[in-house]
Amino acid sequence: MAPVLERDLSSYPRSLNETSSDGKNIYQTEKKAPACPSAFEFGNSTSEDCLYIDLFVPKKAIEEKLALEIFLYFHGGAFLAGTNVVVGPDRGAFIASEQNIIVMSANYRFGVFGFMFSNSLQDRIASEHGIKYNDNLPVSGNQGLMDQQMAMIWTRENCKYFGGNKEKITLGGMSAGAQSLHAHLAMDSSKELFQQAIAFSGPQGIPYYNAEEGELITEGIAYLTNCCEGPFVPGIQPRCNPNRPIDSDVIQCMKRKSTEEIQEAAWKLVQAAPLDNFKRLTMIAEPYSPIIGTGMLKEMPFFHFQKGEIHHKPIIIDVADNEGWKFVEPVMFGLPCDNNNSVCDESWDRLKSFLFSDDDNHKIDESGIYNCPADGSECLEKVDEFLTDFTWYCNMQKCLIDGISGLLPDYTGNPVANAQEGHVNWELFSVNKQWLDVGKNASKEFAMQTEDPRATACALWNTIDLYMTI
Repeated sequence: MAPVLERDLSSYPRSLNETSSDGKNIYQTEKKAPACPSAFEFGNSTSEDCLYIDLFVPKKAIEEKLALEIFLYFHGGAFLAGTNVVVGPDRGAFIASEQNIIVMSANYRFGVFGFMFSNSLQDRIASEHGIKYNDNLPVSGNQGLMDQQMAMIWTRENCKYFGGNKEKITLGGMSAGAQSLHAHLAMDSSKELFQQAIAFSGPQGIPYYNAEEGELITEGIAYLTNCCEGPFVPGIQPRCNPNRPIDSDVIQCMKRKSTEEIQEAAWKLVQAAPLDNFKRLTMIAEPYSPIIGTGMLKEMPFFHFQKGEIHHKPIIIDVADNEGWKFVEPVMFGLPCDNNNSVCDESWDRLKSFLFSDDDNHKIDESGIYNCPADGSECLEKVDEFLTDFTWYCNMQKCLIDGISGLLPDYTGNPVANAQEGHVNWELFSVNKQWLDVGKNASKEFAMQTEDPRATACALWNTIDLYMTI
């Protein structure tokens, strides 16, 4: 039974409401909602009053009291930025009209606002709205994921008023939005809130923080907003005095700070923290991200997928080419590389030494897959290949193949036709495991195999076996 959410809008400014004949408040939506504050960007287009959903509904769904399927989308943005308006009328209304479905796009908190963790910072959403988490573990640190759950609950409870079917909700997400879906597919508290999921290019190769690391990040924010005292040593993670860690007084002090003050502290913390603080990609690519080891999310979704311990629902998962491109500049320390091969090699070597052991670096160099070409301007393309292969493609392939191997039949790539027209026989063994495309029924008629376009690269990462360690 899914939790129930009843929203009381009576506290909103009167100018934004009108009262219906039965005395209930009606929220007037006359302009697009502001985006949630990002971790670093400042401006008037964002607000902490940002938790809104855009709906695109075929007119006849309401007029004819239909019960249409619903597509609820969560935007990407590395858990640092983004807005639900990426699904605007040109996309949302078009898809709703063409596919005869309801398209919805929800905002959620991200950055330090969405993923600040502390044992002293407990979010009340769970107890107020009936979501059950592990009572023996802290709840804070995943406010952004909770916001998404609230959007799902609101959709289930209210879709009957705009022609939707609460038993036919498909979640969609891109990048960090897809990472969120990976989490919801593993979280017990989200199991009854949706029926299907489509995850577009969600990286499985960026580890989240554990509770101890999350607490350390919050101490850094507290220190930089003058809410706790502690020694500041250049090159060392700013933090509170160990004799007085985060407590309720520190939390109250931080709550009194403005949005801009928290944003500024979040930016300073990433600049002040040494790159090897957590010795992995997270601090570069997603410095504020979900927290594991909590009552909401026990461990990385990667391991849930790998063990086949996810909700058994219809799922589409994909990885787009060149996903790593947007992250090339930050991981290469901002160097343009133009035609200077030596500069690129130096930055590339620095990145690898930051992430890998000498032995693993030797294997990567020996493979030649990611070596910089003679033309320095092409070096960044190799960095893109590396990021896409490891962070997205090969990690995803690893956990999916491991996870589905115990759930689905495995077949060779050479079917043999039998006497019965329309059917084929598959040998029940495979010398070299290939990429497996399987229909939802997992029957032989739906089983097809194609050659893995990144087989060589993924074979390298399998020998290094560094999945989820950086």
